[in-house]
Amino acid sequence: MGYYRRGGYQFGSTRLIVKLEHLLFAGIFVVILSSIFLVISSVIQLGDAALIDTVYYWLMNVLAAIPWYVFLATLLVGILFLKLAGGKGE
Repeated sequence: MGYYRRGGYQFGSTRLIVKLEHLLFAGIFVVILSSIFLVISSVIQLGDAALIDTVYYWLMNVLAAIPWYVFLATLLVGILFLKLAGGKGE
């Protein structure tokens, strides 16, 4: 396996390690997202659906206030990072 050289230091990580880091990050993201959905569904089942409606309404107002190009720029930066971490020939 080849090594990445970063900034002239002798530190390098294999492509396998980079892929495992991405998988671990994806796993952590899924766990956090699942926990959020669990809390939301629990609050709804407890009878406080009006609270969830209020939170959703507030969230949609916040997202509507953010220009579309901010989301596009975030998406492009994420794709660029994944492309740079992929290495050559992958």
